[in-house]
Amino acid sequence: EGSLHNAGMKISMYSEKTYAGSKTGWFRGGLDIRYATNEYRKNPFAAPGEAPKHYSTLTFSYEFPYDSDTVSMAFAQPYTYTELQNYLCSLEKKSKYVVREPLCYTILGNTCDLLTITSPGKSKSTKRGIVFTARVHPGETVGSWMIKGAIDFLLSEDVEARALRDEFTFKIVPMLNPDGVIQGNYRASMSGCDLNRKYLCPSKCFHPTIFHVKKMAKELSRACPLTLYCDFHGHSKQKNVFMYGNTDEDAPEIYRLFPYIMSRVNENFLFRASKFCVQKSKASTARVAMWKELGVPTVYTIEASFFGPSAWRTEPHFSIQELADIGKAVCQALRVYSKMQERPELPIKMKGFYDNEGKGKNEVQKTKHDDDPNKRDLLKELTMKIVNEIKANKSVLFGNLECKKVVSQTETDEGSDSNPSEDDLDTKEIMEAVPNKHPNESSPKIPPIPNTTVEEEKKTPTPVAAGPKKAAKTQQREFVLMPHRERRNKIKCIVMVDCGTQTPKYFSHSC
Repeated sequence: EGSLHNAGMKISMYSEKTYAGSKTGWFRGGLDIRYATNEYRKNPFAAPGEAPKHYSTLTFSYEFPYDSDTVSMAFAQPYTYTELQNYLCSLEKKSKYVVREPLCYTILGNTCDLLTITSPGKSKSTKRGIVFTARVHPGETVGSWMIKGAIDFLLSEDVEARALRDEFTFKIVPMLNPDGVIQGNYRASMSGCDLNRKYLCPSKCFHPTIFHVKKMAKELSRACPLTLYCDFHGHSKQKNVFMYGNTDEDAPEIYRLFPYIMSRVNENFLFRASKFCVQKSKASTARVAMWKELGVPTVYTIEASFFGPSAWRTEPHFSIQELADIGKAVCQALRVYSKMQERPELPIKMKGFYDNEGKGKNEVQKTKHDDDPNKRDLLKELTMKIVNEIKANKSVLFGNLECKKVVSQTETDEGSDSNPSEDDLDTKEIMEAVPNKHPNESSPKIPPIPNTTVEEEKKTPTPVAAGPKKAAKTQQREFVLMPHRERRNKIKCIVMVDCGTQTPKYFSHSC
């Protein structure tokens, strides 16, 4: 099956009584774990000659150590929208280096937050830009733990963190799909689509977070040179941490340098597991679309396994701290990458450090921390080692990596960068499902609401517009996609459940 469960990954669990007794939070458990296909067909009405596709079943056993206990089980340790909001509120109170603002609002009206981290009081035009994003796929909670590690490091008083704040302006979107996280989706948004397949032409109405993150990245690239764009994901079928990057036949080593540095900064990052391809099926992903539109080679998808490293060790699963260290390592690798611009003897024509006219910079401005006699020399020594390795043998950047300019549309690698799910809806399908659509896509008309009470409304069947079966089935999503103000005013109480803790929260209709 290729599932990590068949490779030894256990179930994430949380026991209330275990936590009350030993303060142990989420842990891994379960025995006899097996993930296999079942008899239920995904395509029961397949055309003649089409291969049958089946659903899968996860089975395992677990012995509960306590009576009358409440135990939560999950694919991976959750990171909820509520947890993110509490974390961002704490950052605003204790750090002067971060500015929090709404990037936009989602279909359900939730805030998609944007963080700007940099040293205050310095002109943006003298700095370079960095973009970090995570949780475009709501089920990939490891992405949140990684990007949290990056944020914590950047806001710390570490010498290298101070140097990064002086040299760069960081734009960070820690949760690109808040609606999907709140509703408990694994991959899709509330418009029924995979948002990491909408970067070519996102809809402001149906894919607002993607529309606005593209707009933000373009505005940043016009204001200052853009050095790195990194999208944090989780991988459900492979071990280790690695990157997906793009490639260019004329200078492929440019695309491989940053991941190679990552492998030297963090032991859990496996460089040889990285892939550098430009597939037709991935043209609408953040990695490919932003690379082509921004013209920056250092655009990557970073993948962390839900399980752990391939190397044997006593605890095979990644801990939360190890995932946070990956985010920290991205920042440290960026510092090394920046230092390497000062090495003219490096046998690589560096790109990604452009001025506003698109001309390459020959020198990198030193920060005040570069001459700090008290700072650690660890990254400086590592920079010299990497430079010497590449000078001695530039082929270390290639190894056995997969590096194709274009591959077949039918290519089917799995994980966050994999092909979209079969129930992914494109914008045209969504628009056909919404009745009385307005010519202006961003302001679709909503059918008038009859003057009925909530109780009468429950008894009245929802009318379904005539049309193809797929559109009729999706018709039920109209209330979710376009919540009407009059209908909302008739609701006496709203109950929202935190998908991670299953804690209900009650709100009045006026909230």
